[in-house]
Amino acid sequence: MALLFYVAWFGKDLIMVLNYGTLKGHDDYLRLYQVLSWVNGQNWNDLTAYRMLPPVGADIHWTRIVDVPIAGYIKLFSYGTDLNTAIKLTAIFWPLSLFLAAIFLLVTICDYLIPNYNRYYVLLFAVFCISTMVEFAPGRLDHHNAQIILLLAVILGMLMQHSLLSSFLIGMSIPLSFSIGLDAAILFIPVLIYIGLE
Repeated sequence: MALLFYVAWFGKDLIMVLNYGTLKGHDDYLRLYQVLSWVNGQNWNDLTAYRMLPPVGADIHWTRIVDVPIAGYIKLFSYGTDLNTAIKLTAIFWPLSLFLAAIFLLVTICDYLIPNYNRYYVLLFAVFCISTMVEFAPGRLDHHNAQIILLLAVILGMLMQHSLLSSFLIGMSIPLSFSIGLDAAILFIPVLIYIGLE
């Protein structure tokens, strides 16, 4: 059902990505440029976008952590297609996989919170939250969708019984999120305060 909603909601975007390689915004093009620069030999620690402010280039504050799975998708799809098609397929399947992961995490969170509920309600609330759904749209390669997944993983870890898995979810998701970008810090600081008080 989540996949059907996704296709229905983003049908036009899917066509634009497949036919023209259209991404959602400037940040998504910049992320793709950063990924391709790294794949083509730019140093992991060199975050300079040399096509901006030539010849020196502009420093980009983004980490390469999100570049890794995107580059992995491009590499995977490159085995059967040309590079342009691989990029288009990546621009579809990367946000789609994060969307499905978000639905899975939301349903699992609700399983802990609410006994005997209809899981379709979770799906409906998720797909009709337009401000969040746009982060999972085809062509969205920016890092905000990954930040949403990490926040959901932390919430799930806090709801689970104290175990190695819950500690892993929280202990890996928060620093990973900080490493991706400090823009989500406002969401995690209250969590860290709560964990400290606990």
